Amino acid sequence: KTIDNDIAVIDRTFGFDTACTEAERAIDSAYVEATCNANCIGLVKLMGRHAGFITMNAVLAARNVDICLLPEMDISLDKVIEHVLELMQTKGHCVIVVAEGCGDTLIQSSDETDAGGNKKLADVGPWLKDRIMDRFKEVKLPLTIKYIDPTYMIRAVPPNCADRVYCSVLAQNSVHAAMAGFTGVTAGRISMRYVLLPIEALVKSKPKRVDPCGRWMMRLTSTTKQPSYAKNVQRPISQSESKDIMVAISDPVDMRAALADNDEIRRVEPAHLSEVFGTKAVPNSVFDESSGACMFVDSDSWITQVGVGSDKRRVRLQMMVAGPRRLCHFQPEEVAAAIVTCGNPCPGVNSVVRELVMMLWNYGVRKVYGIMHGFNGVTKPHTWVTLRPESVKDLHMLGGSILQCDVGHPPAEEMAKALQTKGVKQFFLIGGRGTHLGGQDIQKELERLNCECSVVGIPQSVENDLNLLDRSFGFDTATTEAEKAIQTAFTEATCKGNCVGLVKLMGRQSGYLTLYAVLAARHVDICLLPEMD
Repeated sequence: KTIDNDIAVIDRTFGFDTACTEAERAIDSAYVEATCNANCIGLVKLMGRHAGFITMNAVLAARNVDICLLPEMDISLDKVIEHVLELMQTKGHCVIVVAEGCGDTLIQSSDETDAGGNKKLADVGPWLKDRIMDRFKEVKLPLTIKYIDPTYMIRAVPPNCADRVYCSVLAQNSVHAAMAGFTGVTAGRISMRYVLLPIEALVKSKPKRVDPCGRWMMRLTSTTKQPSYAKNVQRPISQSESKDIMVAISDPVDMRAALADNDEIRRVEPAHLSEVFGTKAVPNSVFDESSGACMFVDSDSWITQVGVGSDKRRVRLQMMVAGPRRLCHFQPEEVAAAIVTCGNPCPGVNSVVRELVMMLWNYGVRKVYGIMHGFNGVTKPHTWVTLRPESVKDLHMLGGSILQCDVGHPPAEEMAKALQTKGVKQFFLIGGRGTHLGGQDIQKELERLNCECSVVGIPQSVENDLNLLDRSFGFDTATTEAEKAIQTAFTEATCKGNCVGLVKLMGRQSGYLTLYAVLAARHVDICLLPEMD
Protein backbone atom coordinates (compact mmCIF):
# COMPACT_ATOMS: atom_id res chain seq x y z
CA LYS A 1 0.00 0.00 0.00
CA THR A 2 1.30 3.44 -0.96
CA ILE A 3 -0.67 6.41 -2.21
CA ASP A 4 2.40 7.52 -4.21
CA ASN A 5 2.32 4.35 -6.38
CA ASP A 6 6.07 3.98 -5.94
CA ILE A 7 6.26 0.25 -5.12
CA ALA A 8 8.58 -1.41 -7.60
CA VAL A 9 7.39 -4.14 -9.96
CA ILE A 10 3.66 -3.66 -9.22
CA ASP A 11 1.53 -2.04 -11.96
CA ARG A 12 -0.48 0.10 -9.60
CA THR A 13 -1.19 0.30 -5.87
CA PHE A 14 -4.76 0.52 -4.61
CA GLY A 15 -5.98 4.03 -3.81
CA PHE A 16 -3.79 5.61 -6.47
CA ASP A 17 -6.62 6.05 -8.99
CA THR A 18 -8.83 7.67 -6.38
CA ALA A 19 -6.02 9.99 -5.22
CA CYS A 20 -5.37 11.11 -8.82
CA THR A 21 -9.08 11.81 -9.31
CA GLU A 22 -9.18 14.02 -6.22
CA ALA A 23 -5.92 15.72 -7.18
CA GLU A 24 -7.31 16.54 -10.60
CA ARG A 25 -10.28 18.29 -8.98
CA ALA A 26 -7.86 20.58 -7.15
CA ILE A 27 -6.14 21.37 -10.45
CA ASP A 28 -9.48 22.11 -12.12
CA SER A 29 -10.26 24.54 -9.28
CA ALA A 30 -6.91 26.24 -9.82
CA TYR A 31 -7.66 26.52 -13.55
CA VAL A 32 -11.01 28.17 -12.84
CA GLU A 33 -9.35 30.65 -10.46
CA ALA A 34 -6.56 31.43 -12.92
CA THR A 35 -8.88 32.03 -15.87
CA CYS A 36 -11.57 33.95 -13.98
CA ASN A 37 -9.27 36.48 -12.31
CA ALA A 38 -7.09 39.07 -14.00
CA ASN A 39 -3.32 38.40 -14.02
CA CYS A 40 -3.77 35.25 -11.98
CA ILE A 41 -1.77 32.09 -11.36
CA GLY A 42 -3.39 28.93 -10.00
CA LEU A 43 -0.76 27.12 -7.90
CA VAL A 44 -1.36 23.59 -6.57
CA LYS A 45 0.85 21.47 -4.33
CA LEU A 46 0.21 17.72 -4.43
CA MET A 47 1.48 14.71 -2.49
CA GLY A 48 4.59 12.87 -3.63
CA ARG A 49 7.63 12.91 -1.36
CA HIS A 50 10.10 11.24 -3.69
CA ALA A 51 7.93 10.08 -6.62
CA GLY A 52 5.86 12.31 -8.87
CA PHE A 53 3.33 9.74 -10.09
CA ILE A 54 0.27 11.39 -8.49
CA THR A 55 1.24 14.83 -9.76
CA MET A 56 2.10 13.58 -13.24
CA ASN A 57 -1.10 11.55 -13.68
CA ALA A 58 -3.33 14.29 -12.28
CA VAL A 59 -1.73 16.83 -14.64
CA LEU A 60 -2.15 14.47 -17.60
CA ALA A 61 -5.82 14.05 -16.69
CA ALA A 62 -6.45 17.77 -16.15
CA ARG A 63 -4.86 18.78 -19.49
CA ASN A 64 -4.87 22.49 -18.54
CA VAL A 65 -1.58 22.80 -16.62
CA ASP A 66 1.23 25.00 -17.95
CA ILE A 67 4.03 24.00 -15.58
CA CYS A 68 4.48 20.70 -13.73
CA LEU A 69 7.38 20.19 -11.32
CA LEU A 70 8.31 16.71 -10.06
CA PRO A 71 10.87 15.58 -7.45
CA GLU A 72 12.70 13.55 -10.10
CA MET A 73 13.34 16.60 -12.31
CA ASP A 74 16.53 18.67 -12.29
CA ILE A 75 15.05 22.16 -11.87
CA SER A 76 16.49 25.65 -12.19
CA LEU A 77 14.16 28.01 -10.33
CA ASP A 78 15.29 30.91 -12.53
CA LYS A 79 14.20 29.05 -15.68
CA VAL A 80 10.83 28.26 -14.13
CA ILE A 81 10.17 31.86 -13.11
CA GLU A 82 11.23 33.24 -16.51
CA HIS A 83 8.79 30.82 -18.14
CA VAL A 84 6.06 32.02 -15.76
CA LEU A 85 6.78 35.60 -16.80
CA GLU A 86 6.51 34.64 -20.46
CA LEU A 87 3.22 32.82 -19.93
CA MET A 88 1.65 35.68 -17.99
CA GLN A 89 2.67 38.21 -20.63
CA THR A 90 1.28 36.09 -23.48
CA LYS A 91 -1.70 34.25 -21.95
CA GLY A 92 -2.57 36.38 -18.95
CA HIS A 93 -2.98 33.33 -16.72
CA CYS A 94 -1.04 30.23 -15.71
CA VAL A 95 -1.56 26.96 -13.83
CA ILE A 96 1.39 25.46 -11.92
CA VAL A 97 1.40 22.10 -10.14
CA VAL A 98 4.30 21.13 -7.88
CA ALA A 99 4.88 17.87 -6.01
CA GLU A 100 5.70 18.18 -2.30
CA GLY A 101 8.98 16.33 -2.87
CA CYS A 102 10.33 19.41 -4.64
CA GLY A 103 10.70 20.78 -1.12
CA ASP A 104 13.81 18.62 -0.92
CA THR A 105 15.15 19.45 -4.38
CA LEU A 106 14.30 23.13 -4.91
CA ILE A 107 14.87 23.96 -1.24
CA GLN A 108 17.56 22.71 1.12
CA SER A 109 15.58 20.78 3.75
CA SER A 110 16.77 20.05 7.27
CA ASP A 111 17.73 16.54 8.37
CA GLU A 112 14.84 16.33 10.85
CA THR A 113 12.48 13.37 10.65
CA ASP A 114 8.84 12.92 11.60
CA ALA A 115 7.32 10.27 13.91
CA GLY A 116 7.29 7.79 11.04
CA GLY A 117 11.00 8.23 10.36
CA ASN A 118 10.43 10.19 7.16
CA LYS A 119 12.53 13.24 6.44
CA LYS A 120 10.70 16.49 7.10
CA LEU A 121 10.38 18.39 3.83
CA ALA A 122 10.34 22.15 3.44
CA ASP A 123 6.88 23.38 2.37
CA VAL A 124 7.54 24.07 -1.30
CA GLY A 125 4.09 25.50 -2.11
CA PRO A 126 4.17 28.77 -0.13
CA TRP A 127 7.92 29.06 -0.83
CA LEU A 128 7.40 28.90 -4.61
CA LYS A 129 4.50 31.34 -4.36
CA ASP A 130 6.72 33.86 -2.56
CA ARG A 131 9.57 33.47 -5.08
CA ILE A 132 7.22 34.12 -8.01
CA MET A 133 5.60 37.14 -6.29
CA ASP A 134 9.05 38.61 -5.55
CA ARG A 135 10.09 38.35 -9.21
CA PHE A 136 6.90 40.03 -10.44
CA LYS A 137 7.38 42.87 -7.96
CA GLU A 138 10.89 43.36 -9.32
CA VAL A 139 9.61 43.83 -12.88
CA LYS A 140 6.57 45.80 -11.63
CA LEU A 141 3.95 43.47 -13.13
CA PRO A 142 0.56 42.89 -11.44
CA LEU A 143 -0.01 39.36 -10.18
CA THR A 144 -2.40 37.35 -8.02
CA ILE A 145 -1.65 33.77 -6.97
CA LYS A 146 -4.44 31.48 -5.80
CA TYR A 147 -2.78 28.69 -3.81
CA ILE A 148 -4.45 25.30 -3.27
CA ASP A 149 -3.05 22.54 -1.07
CA PRO A 150 -5.31 19.44 -1.00
CA THR A 151 -2.53 17.26 0.50
CA TYR A 152 -4.50 15.09 2.93
CA MET A 153 -7.84 15.43 1.14
CA ILE A 154 -6.69 13.22 -1.72
CA ARG A 155 -5.93 10.27 0.56
CA ALA A 156 -8.77 10.63 3.09
CA VAL A 157 -11.64 9.98 0.66
CA PRO A 158 -13.56 6.77 -0.06
CA PRO A 159 -12.14 4.74 -2.98
CA ASN A 160 -13.65 5.07 -6.42
CA CYS A 161 -15.22 2.15 -8.25
CA ALA A 162 -12.01 0.92 -9.89
CA ASP A 163 -10.10 0.99 -6.59
CA ARG A 164 -12.92 -0.80 -4.73
CA VAL A 165 -12.88 -3.67 -7.20
CA TYR A 166 -9.07 -3.73 -7.15
CA CYS A 167 -9.02 -3.85 -3.33
CA SER A 168 -11.52 -6.70 -3.34
CA VAL A 169 -9.50 -8.84 -5.73
CA LEU A 170 -6.24 -8.21 -3.83
CA ALA A 171 -7.86 -9.11 -0.51
CA GLN A 172 -9.50 -12.24 -1.91
CA ASN A 173 -6.24 -13.39 -3.54
CA SER A 174 -4.42 -12.86 -0.24
CA VAL A 175 -6.87 -15.15 1.55
CA HIS A 176 -6.59 -17.71 -1.27
CA ALA A 177 -2.79 -17.63 -0.85
CA ALA A 178 -2.93 -18.14 2.91
CA MET A 179 -5.50 -20.92 2.67
CA ALA A 180 -3.34 -22.69 0.09
CA GLY A 181 -0.34 -22.55 2.45
CA PHE A 182 1.80 -19.86 0.79
CA THR A 183 3.88 -17.67 3.11
CA GLY A 184 6.20 -14.69 2.75
CA VAL A 185 4.21 -13.55 -0.29
CA THR A 186 2.30 -10.46 -1.37
CA ALA A 187 -0.59 -10.21 -3.82
CA GLY A 188 -0.30 -7.71 -6.63
CA ARG A 189 -0.92 -7.04 -10.29
CA ILE A 190 1.87 -7.13 -12.85
CA SER A 191 1.28 -6.59 -16.57
CA MET A 192 -2.49 -6.67 -15.93
CA ARG A 193 -2.29 -10.13 -14.31
CA TYR A 194 -2.91 -10.87 -10.62
CA VAL A 195 0.09 -12.70 -9.17
CA LEU A 196 1.71 -13.83 -5.92
CA LEU A 197 5.23 -12.47 -5.35
CA PRO A 198 7.79 -13.23 -2.67
CA ILE A 199 7.85 -10.28 -0.26
CA GLU A 200 11.60 -10.30 -0.87
CA ALA A 201 10.99 -8.99 -4.39
CA LEU A 202 9.45 -5.81 -2.99
CA VAL A 203 11.67 -5.12 0.00
CA LYS A 204 14.90 -5.56 -1.98
CA SER A 205 13.80 -3.31 -4.83
CA LYS A 206 14.21 0.44 -4.72
CA PRO A 207 10.96 2.41 -4.95
CA LYS A 208 9.74 3.38 -8.42
CA ARG A 209 10.45 6.84 -9.75
CA VAL A 210 9.22 8.83 -12.73
CA ASP A 211 11.93 8.71 -15.39
CA PRO A 212 12.51 12.37 -16.39
CA CYS A 213 13.83 11.13 -19.74
CA GLY A 214 11.14 8.49 -20.31
CA ARG A 215 8.04 8.23 -22.42
CA TRP A 216 5.67 9.36 -19.67
CA MET A 217 7.68 12.55 -19.30
CA MET A 218 7.35 13.01 -23.05
CA ARG A 219 3.56 12.69 -22.69
CA LEU A 220 3.63 15.19 -19.84
CA THR A 221 5.62 17.85 -21.69
CA SER A 222 3.50 17.32 -24.80
CA THR A 223 0.54 18.35 -22.64
CA THR A 224 2.03 21.27 -20.71
CA LYS A 225 4.30 22.49 -23.53
CA GLN A 226 6.85 23.38 -20.86
CA PRO A 227 10.54 23.61 -21.83
CA SER A 228 13.32 21.86 -19.96
CA TYR A 229 14.10 23.53 -16.64
CA ALA A 230 17.24 21.50 -16.06
CA LYS A 231 20.33 23.20 -14.65
CA ASN A 232 22.45 20.62 -16.42
CA VAL A 233 21.72 17.74 -18.80
CA GLN A 234 18.83 15.75 -17.35
CA ARG A 235 19.84 12.17 -16.59
CA PRO A 236 17.45 9.22 -16.96
CA ILE A 237 16.41 7.14 -13.95
CA SER A 238 16.91 3.44 -14.59
CA GLN A 239 14.21 1.01 -13.46
CA SER A 240 16.30 -2.04 -14.34
CA GLU A 241 17.40 -2.77 -10.76
CA SER A 242 13.97 -4.19 -9.90
CA LYS A 243 14.19 -6.55 -12.87
CA ASP A 244 17.67 -7.61 -11.80
CA ILE A 245 16.40 -8.44 -8.31
CA MET A 246 13.52 -10.44 -9.78
CA VAL A 247 16.02 -12.38 -11.85
CA ALA A 248 18.23 -12.97 -8.80
CA ILE A 249 15.43 -14.47 -6.69
CA SER A 250 13.91 -16.51 -9.54
CA ASP A 251 14.74 -19.96 -10.89
CA PRO A 252 15.52 -20.74 -14.54
CA VAL A 253 12.89 -22.66 -16.51
CA ASP A 254 13.59 -24.89 -19.47
CA MET A 255 11.97 -23.19 -22.47
CA ARG A 256 11.00 -26.60 -23.78
CA ALA A 257 8.88 -27.01 -20.66
CA ALA A 258 7.34 -23.53 -21.05
CA LEU A 259 6.47 -24.08 -24.73
CA ALA A 260 4.59 -27.19 -25.80
CA ASP A 261 5.39 -28.87 -29.11
CA ASN A 262 2.26 -27.43 -30.73
CA ASP A 263 2.70 -23.88 -29.40
CA GLU A 264 3.39 -21.13 -31.88
CA ILE A 265 3.92 -17.37 -32.05
CA ARG A 266 1.94 -15.44 -34.65
CA ARG A 267 2.48 -11.81 -35.58
CA VAL A 268 -0.54 -9.52 -36.06
CA GLU A 269 0.97 -6.98 -38.44
CA PRO A 270 -0.95 -3.80 -39.38
CA ALA A 271 -1.08 -2.54 -42.95
CA HIS A 272 1.18 0.35 -43.96
CA LEU A 273 0.72 2.93 -46.73
CA SER A 274 4.28 2.33 -47.95
CA GLU A 275 3.10 -1.01 -49.36
CA VAL A 276 1.18 0.90 -52.03
CA PHE A 277 2.62 4.41 -52.14
CA GLY A 278 6.28 3.71 -51.44
CA THR A 279 8.46 4.38 -48.43
CA LYS A 280 8.60 7.95 -47.13
CA ALA A 281 11.24 9.11 -44.65
CA VAL A 282 10.06 12.38 -43.13
CA PRO A 283 12.02 13.13 -39.93
CA ASN A 284 9.84 13.44 -36.83
CA SER A 285 10.52 16.98 -35.62
CA VAL A 286 7.93 17.02 -32.84
CA PHE A 287 10.10 15.56 -30.12
CA ASP A 288 13.56 16.86 -29.37
CA GLU A 289 15.87 13.98 -28.48
CA SER A 290 18.58 16.35 -27.29
CA SER A 291 16.54 17.03 -24.13
CA GLY A 292 16.61 13.33 -23.36
CA ALA A 293 12.85 13.36 -22.70
CA CYS A 294 11.80 11.17 -25.60
CA MET A 295 12.01 7.53 -26.48
CA PHE A 296 11.00 6.82 -30.07
CA VAL A 297 9.51 3.42 -30.72
CA ASP A 298 11.70 1.31 -32.95
CA SER A 299 10.11 0.56 -36.31
CA ASP A 300 10.25 -3.16 -35.53
CA SER A 301 9.01 -3.20 -31.91
CA TRP A 302 6.62 -5.96 -30.90
CA ILE A 303 4.99 -7.16 -27.70
CA THR A 304 4.14 -10.82 -27.18
CA GLN A 305 0.89 -11.81 -25.55
CA VAL A 306 0.55 -14.51 -22.92
CA GLY A 307 -0.46 -17.85 -24.50
CA VAL A 308 -4.12 -18.18 -25.52
CA GLY A 309 -6.03 -21.24 -26.65
CA SER A 310 -6.48 -24.79 -25.40
CA ASP A 311 -4.08 -26.81 -23.26
CA LYS A 312 -3.11 -28.85 -26.30
CA ARG A 313 -2.25 -25.89 -28.53
CA ARG A 314 -1.48 -22.33 -27.47
CA VAL A 315 -0.93 -19.39 -29.78
CA ARG A 316 1.07 -16.41 -28.53
CA LEU A 317 0.19 -13.27 -30.45
CA GLN A 318 2.71 -10.55 -31.25
CA MET A 319 1.36 -7.03 -31.71
CA MET A 320 3.10 -3.85 -32.77
CA VAL A 321 4.05 -1.42 -30.00
CA ALA A 322 2.33 1.98 -30.29
CA GLY A 323 4.17 5.29 -29.99
CA PRO A 324 6.07 7.94 -31.99
CA ARG A 325 8.44 6.86 -34.76
CA ARG A 326 11.61 8.66 -35.83
CA LEU A 327 10.49 8.71 -39.45
CA CYS A 328 6.99 9.71 -40.54
CA HIS A 329 5.10 8.90 -43.73
CA PHE A 330 3.48 12.34 -44.12
CA GLN A 331 4.72 15.91 -44.39
CA PRO A 332 2.54 17.60 -41.72
CA GLU A 333 1.83 20.70 -43.83
CA GLU A 334 0.37 18.48 -46.56
CA VAL A 335 -2.04 16.67 -44.24
CA ALA A 336 -5.76 17.26 -43.82
CA ALA A 337 -7.23 15.18 -40.99
CA ALA A 338 -10.85 14.33 -40.20
CA ILE A 339 -12.38 13.02 -36.95
CA VAL A 340 -15.73 11.28 -36.60
CA THR A 341 -17.52 9.90 -33.51
CA CYS A 342 -20.03 7.11 -34.12
CA GLY A 343 -22.43 4.93 -32.16
CA ASN A 344 -23.58 6.20 -28.77
CA PRO A 345 -22.07 8.72 -26.33
CA CYS A 346 -19.44 7.47 -23.90
CA PRO A 347 -17.40 9.17 -21.15
CA GLY A 348 -14.13 10.33 -22.67
CA VAL A 349 -15.16 10.88 -26.31
CA ASN A 350 -14.55 14.62 -26.03
CA SER A 351 -11.19 13.94 -24.38
CA VAL A 352 -10.15 11.78 -27.35
CA VAL A 353 -11.26 14.46 -29.82
CA ARG A 354 -9.28 17.09 -27.89
CA GLU A 355 -6.10 15.01 -27.79
CA LEU A 356 -6.32 14.13 -31.48
CA VAL A 357 -6.49 17.83 -32.36
CA MET A 358 -3.72 18.79 -29.94
CA MET A 359 -1.31 16.07 -31.12
CA LEU A 360 -2.01 16.77 -34.79
CA TRP A 361 -1.15 20.42 -34.17
CA ASN A 362 1.99 19.35 -32.29
CA TYR A 363 3.06 17.55 -35.46
CA GLY A 364 2.33 20.65 -37.54
CA VAL A 365 -1.01 19.62 -39.09
CA ARG A 366 -3.10 22.79 -39.50
CA LYS A 367 -6.16 21.44 -41.28
CA VAL A 368 -8.27 19.35 -38.88
CA TYR A 369 -11.97 18.68 -39.47
CA GLY A 370 -14.60 17.34 -37.11
CA ILE A 371 -17.50 15.56 -38.82
CA MET A 372 -20.90 15.94 -37.14
CA HIS A 373 -23.49 13.13 -36.87
CA GLY A 374 -21.17 10.14 -37.23
CA PHE A 375 -20.69 8.40 -40.58
CA ASN A 376 -23.93 10.03 -41.80
CA GLY A 377 -22.16 13.38 -41.85
CA VAL A 378 -19.16 12.25 -43.95
CA THR A 379 -20.99 12.81 -47.26
CA LYS A 380 -22.60 16.12 -46.17
CA PRO A 381 -20.20 19.08 -46.55
CA HIS A 382 -22.19 21.30 -44.17
CA THR A 383 -21.52 18.91 -41.26
CA TRP A 384 -17.73 19.35 -41.51
CA VAL A 385 -16.40 21.83 -38.93
CA THR A 386 -12.86 23.10 -38.41
CA LEU A 387 -11.20 22.14 -35.14
CA ARG A 388 -8.38 24.17 -33.63
CA PRO A 389 -6.59 24.00 -30.25
CA GLU A 390 -8.36 27.07 -28.91
CA SER A 391 -11.78 25.57 -29.72
CA VAL A 392 -11.10 22.22 -28.01
CA LYS A 393 -8.78 23.15 -25.09
CA ASP A 394 -11.52 22.72 -22.44
CA LEU A 395 -13.34 19.92 -24.21
CA HIS A 396 -12.18 17.21 -21.81
CA MET A 397 -14.28 18.79 -19.06
CA LEU A 398 -17.50 17.98 -20.93
CA GLY A 399 -19.37 14.71 -21.24
CA GLY A 400 -20.83 13.40 -24.49
CA SER A 401 -19.46 14.41 -27.88
CA ILE A 402 -19.41 17.87 -29.43
CA LEU A 403 -19.47 16.10 -32.81
CA GLN A 404 -22.77 14.39 -31.93
CA CYS A 405 -22.52 10.62 -32.22
CA ASP A 406 -24.94 8.82 -34.53
CA VAL A 407 -25.64 5.33 -35.82
CA GLY A 408 -26.02 4.14 -39.41
CA HIS A 409 -23.95 5.10 -42.42
CA PRO A 410 -24.06 5.80 -46.18
CA PRO A 411 -22.33 3.34 -48.56
CA ALA A 412 -18.57 3.07 -47.90
CA GLU A 413 -17.87 4.04 -51.53
CA GLU A 414 -19.64 7.39 -51.09
CA MET A 415 -17.79 8.12 -47.83
CA ALA A 416 -14.42 7.27 -49.40
CA LYS A 417 -15.11 9.61 -52.31
CA ALA A 418 -16.11 12.40 -49.90
CA LEU A 419 -12.84 11.99 -48.00
CA GLN A 420 -10.89 12.01 -51.26
CA THR A 421 -12.68 15.16 -52.44
CA LYS A 422 -11.77 16.92 -49.18
CA GLY A 423 -8.14 15.83 -49.56
CA VAL A 424 -8.18 13.94 -46.26
CA LYS A 425 -4.91 12.13 -45.58
CA GLN A 426 -5.73 10.90 -42.07
CA PHE A 427 -9.18 9.70 -41.00
CA PHE A 428 -9.77 9.05 -37.28
CA LEU A 429 -12.89 7.18 -36.19
CA ILE A 430 -14.08 6.78 -32.59
CA GLY A 431 -16.52 3.98 -31.90
CA GLY A 432 -17.14 0.32 -31.24
CA ARG A 433 -17.10 -2.81 -33.37
CA GLY A 434 -19.67 -1.50 -35.87
CA THR A 435 -17.69 1.70 -36.33
CA HIS A 436 -14.51 -0.25 -36.97
CA LEU A 437 -16.32 -2.49 -39.48
CA GLY A 438 -17.35 0.69 -41.29
CA GLY A 439 -13.77 1.98 -41.11
CA GLN A 440 -12.51 -1.26 -42.62
CA ASP A 441 -14.92 -0.90 -45.55
CA ILE A 442 -13.87 2.74 -46.05
CA GLN A 443 -10.19 1.73 -46.05
CA LYS A 444 -10.85 -0.83 -48.80
CA GLU A 445 -12.67 1.76 -50.90
CA LEU A 446 -9.86 4.29 -50.40
CA GLU A 447 -7.38 1.68 -51.60
CA ARG A 448 -9.56 1.02 -54.64
CA LEU A 449 -9.57 4.76 -55.38
CA ASN A 450 -5.76 4.80 -54.95
CA CYS A 451 -6.22 7.45 -52.26
CA GLU A 452 -3.28 7.83 -49.87
CA CYS A 453 -5.18 8.06 -46.59
CA SER A 454 -4.45 6.53 -43.19
CA VAL A 455 -7.54 5.16 -41.40
CA VAL A 456 -7.07 4.85 -37.63
CA GLY A 457 -9.65 3.75 -35.06
CA ILE A 458 -9.95 4.51 -31.35
CA PRO A 459 -12.02 1.71 -29.74
CA GLN A 460 -14.99 2.87 -27.69
CA SER A 461 -17.52 0.81 -25.74
CA VAL A 462 -19.03 1.84 -22.44
CA GLU A 463 -19.86 -1.84 -21.89
CA ASN A 464 -16.20 -2.90 -22.23
CA ASP A 465 -17.20 -5.70 -24.63
CA LEU A 466 -14.51 -5.22 -27.28
CA ASN A 467 -12.54 -8.42 -27.53
CA LEU A 468 -8.73 -8.45 -27.14
CA LEU A 469 -8.65 -5.08 -25.34
CA ASP A 470 -8.02 -4.99 -21.58
CA ARG A 471 -10.43 -2.11 -21.10
CA SER A 472 -12.18 0.44 -23.30
CA PHE A 473 -12.11 4.11 -22.32
CA GLY A 474 -15.13 5.39 -20.39
CA PHE A 475 -15.77 2.06 -18.68
CA ASP A 476 -14.28 3.08 -15.31
CA THR A 477 -16.28 6.32 -15.30
CA ALA A 478 -19.48 4.48 -16.24
CA THR A 479 -19.05 1.91 -13.46
CA THR A 480 -18.42 4.69 -10.93
CA GLU A 481 -21.71 6.35 -11.91
CA ALA A 482 -23.50 2.98 -11.91
CA GLU A 483 -22.25 2.30 -8.40
CA LYS A 484 -23.82 5.58 -7.23
CA ALA A 485 -27.19 4.31 -8.43
CA ILE A 486 -26.68 1.07 -6.45
CA GLN A 487 -25.71 3.05 -3.33
CA THR A 488 -28.96 5.01 -3.66
CA ALA A 489 -30.94 1.78 -3.99
CA PHE A 490 -29.20 0.43 -0.86
CA THR A 491 -30.15 3.55 1.09
CA GLU A 492 -33.77 3.23 -0.02
CA ALA A 493 -33.91 -0.50 0.78
CA THR A 494 -32.42 -0.13 4.28
CA CYS A 495 -34.31 3.01 5.31
CA LYS A 496 -37.85 1.76 4.59
CA GLY A 497 -39.76 -1.20 5.93
CA ASN A 498 -40.12 -4.23 3.62
CA CYS A 499 -38.33 -2.47 0.77
CA VAL A 500 -36.39 -3.73 -2.26
CA GLY A 501 -33.96 -1.47 -4.09
CA LEU A 502 -34.05 -2.41 -7.79
CA VAL A 503 -31.54 -0.99 -10.28
CA LYS A 504 -31.35 -1.52 -14.05
CA LEU A 505 -27.96 -0.81 -15.65
CA MET A 506 -26.64 -0.66 -19.21
CA GLY A 507 -25.36 -3.81 -20.93
CA ARG A 508 -27.20 -5.18 -23.95
CA GLN A 509 -25.31 -8.44 -24.45
CA SER A 510 -22.47 -8.00 -21.98
CA GLY A 511 -22.68 -7.70 -18.19
CA TYR A 512 -19.26 -6.21 -17.40
CA LEU A 513 -20.58 -2.81 -16.33
CA THR A 514 -23.15 -4.36 -13.98
CA LEU A 515 -20.65 -6.91 -12.66
CA TYR A 516 -18.00 -4.30 -11.80
CA ALA A 517 -20.50 -1.86 -10.26
CA VAL A 518 -21.90 -4.64 -8.04
CA LEU A 519 -18.40 -5.75 -7.01
CA ALA A 520 -17.59 -2.15 -6.06
CA ALA A 521 -20.84 -1.60 -4.16
CA ARG A 522 -20.38 -4.83 -2.11
CA HIS A 523 -23.94 -4.88 -0.69
CA VAL A 524 -26.01 -6.25 -3.58
CA ASP A 525 -28.03 -9.41 -2.86
CA ILE A 526 -28.98 -10.40 -6.40
CA CYS A 527 -27.17 -9.56 -9.65
CA LEU A 528 -28.57 -10.67 -13.02
CA LEU A 529 -26.44 -10.58 -16.17
CA PRO A 530 -27.40 -11.25 -19.81
CA GLU A 531 -24.84 -14.07 -19.95
CA MET A 532 -26.57 -15.99 -17.14
CA ASP A 533 -29.10 -18.81 -17.65
